[in-house]
Amino acid sequence: MLNPSLYLPWQHERALSIYRFFDGKSSPRGTLRAHHAAAMVEQADAESSFFIDAWGDLYTAYGLWQMHDDRLARGCQFLGVAKPLCAGRLTAKNGLSLTQQCEIAWREFQTTESLAFALLLSTTNAHDAGAVACAKYERAGAKSQPEIRGQRALAWLNWLTQQS
Repeated sequence: MLNPSLYLPWQHERALSIYRFFDGKSSPRGTLRAHHAAAMVEQADAESSFFIDAWGDLYTAYGLWQMHDDRLARGCQFLGVAKPLCAGRLTAKNGLSLTQQCEIAWREFQTTESLAFALLLSTTNAHDAGAVACAKYERAGAKSQPEIRGQRALAWLNWLTQQS
């Protein structure tokens, strides 16, 4: 079982930053709550272990949420910045900050990932939010991941709410 208290201080800092970015974030379609924010924390943990410049999927996916080229290109265009280039497994030329990556994810929720956003908003607990974020936003390949990430999102929510 996930125990966030065993993570390193820099991982705690990044988890809290992601949580604070998404908790209470509002759009005309709805407002994200703590359990939704915890789900996004879990996705970042599962996808990158909170390494901001992580490259995965044979160096074809970048960042906290392992954005592939099409999503990354749209996000960088939205931000008006150059797309990161791989400079090693955990390094990037023109890397994006944590806040920039959160802004891209939020922008996706308002545009190309609006269905995932609507489904996320329909959840009432961290377990379901984590499972939906995994299945509909991240689209993880392994069929067991939504359930696992749902459980982990609940553990993150418990830890994060104790820190705030």
